[in-house]
Amino acid sequence: MNIKEHFHRGADLILKYPNESDIYKEIKFIAENCPIPYYAAHQPHPVKQPIMNVYFSIMFIKYGWECEPLASNDSFGDNLRADYRKEFNFEGRPVIVQIEVEFGNAASYYRDYFKFQLSYFDKKVKIDLGILICPCNNMSGIMNSGLGDYQKVVRELPSAKDNMTVPTYVIGLDFDINNIWDLSQETKYINELGLEKFEAMIKGNESIEKKDLWSRMTTSYIKSNISNE
Repeated sequence: MNIKEHFHRGADLILKYPNESDIYKEIKFIAENCPIPYYAAHQPHPVKQPIMNVYFSIMFIKYGWECEPLASNDSFGDNLRADYRKEFNFEGRPVIVQIEVEFGNAASYYRDYFKFQLSYFDKKVKIDLGILICPCNNMSGIMNSGLGDYQKVVRELPSAKDNMTVPTYVIGLDFDINNIWDLSQETKYINELGLEKFEAMIKGNESIEKKDLWSRMTTSYIKSNISNE
């Protein structure tokens, strides 16, 4: 996966200076190895975002990230949850990082910013850095209709610098037809389910549980395609 990067409110100082931090290396490794699950027969949305979500879940759990932590102290009385959170050691001090993986519409991104702000100012959570992972515009249009994208985030963040005060690292997942995971070649799983049911599940029209299939497919992909795995 090719990625684009944007640093808001000094996030690059936390991540890259004086040297590239373990935080930065780990996040880039996970993002750059994200597959582009592609089923050409399903136009105009051949890229299957649910499988990408499963990939991130598998990888962040593997690397010790807490899944779905509360965005703020319980005393706030809300149930907002972040996607992932982890504490790193950086230059001899702890740095708490929170991640949102966002494949939704524009309103979803504003909710992510709000969660970063809640966690940044909460006395118990007190994150140091927010990381937003989202599709670039050349990816979002072939995932679904009406999605937000990296380019929109990068355009908007500078104008929100007085309100969006959390140091934030934005990663854009960039589509490349030469770097796809061709799901039509997953003959093991096609034969297991039958082509009709496999296609129905990929389309999201099959009512049986999909998560197990996605998890098995993605775990197999990771073992076969990602170095050090």
